Amino acid sequence: MHERAQGFVALLSVIGVSVLLGMILGGKLNAPQVVFAAPEPAALNLPPASSARPAGMVDFAGIVESAIPAVVAVTATQANPLMGATPENHPFFNDPFFRQFFGDEEEGDDGRRPRQRPRIGEGSGFIISPDGYVLTNNHVVEDSDSVEITLESGRTLLAEVVGADPSIDLALLKVDPLGATLPALPLGDSDELRVGEWVIAIGNPLGLGHTVTLGIISQTNRTLSALTEETVQGREIAFLQTDTAINPGSSGGPLLTLTGAWIGVNTAGVLQAQGLSFAVPSAQVREFIDNVLAGKGDRVDR
Repeated sequence: MHERAQGFVALLSVIGVSVLLGMILGGKLNAPQVVFAAPEPAALNLPPASSARPAGMVDFAGIVESAIPAVVAVTATQANPLMGATPENHPFFNDPFFRQFFGDEEEGDDGRRPRQRPRIGEGSGFIISPDGYVLTNNHVVEDSDSVEITLESGRTLLAEVVGADPSIDLALLKVDPLGATLPALPLGDSDELRVGEWVIAIGNPLGLGHTVTLGIISQTNRTLSALTEETVQGREIAFLQTDTAINPGSSGGPLLTLTGAWIGVNTAGVLQAQGLSFAVPSAQVREFIDNVLAGKGDRVDR
């Protein structure tokens, strides 16, 4: 009897434990799930969105159409090149860097001296005043016996070299407009240029007539000494460096901003290096012009 009572108690204990476990498990299964919120990510310090819109398309064609009438072809003739200075006497020719652009004179039969025949130089220039002042490179007209400019219309005018500065490769010409008012390019300020600005070059490469190239300002103060480890006549020349295409014959043409103002005179491009060309900035050109017209400056030799 005692053993049966113990078994009955044990059975009740098992039943009680089972019921309790069922209640606990059932409660957990039926209880709503608890979702813990994820921590908020750290705020990103982003700049505010820009509401600016790109400006309208630049009318490159309109700028060029306005400028081209003031760009001229320059032809210089030297009757007896043996009597004048040879390219080796020019400061730019003395350095291999610039000889890449200008090239060498044709040698004579003895392999040393240029052949004795008229030398004709061709380059570019542009009119800077309605009364007939024209800028070009000195190496285009140096030691010439006669100089002519050809307008876009095909009209040819005799030009006088009124001033030149070989050290910055500039020459100022004067033509008689014969009572006409010549188209002239407005002067810009090269000191205001920024690296990355668009620029336009116009010239007459290889005698092909007016040719337009487009690029950007690569550097605003590229010194000759930085390229050649030399200075010209003791001066450190600062050029505008651009990636516009400047080919033989484009020398002396204008470098223009998108306002149509000239801010440089194209001087040299390096044939072996794409996108590497140089122009004399308008700030230096203006100083040269002022010296010529004032009749002062020991580098003005004409």
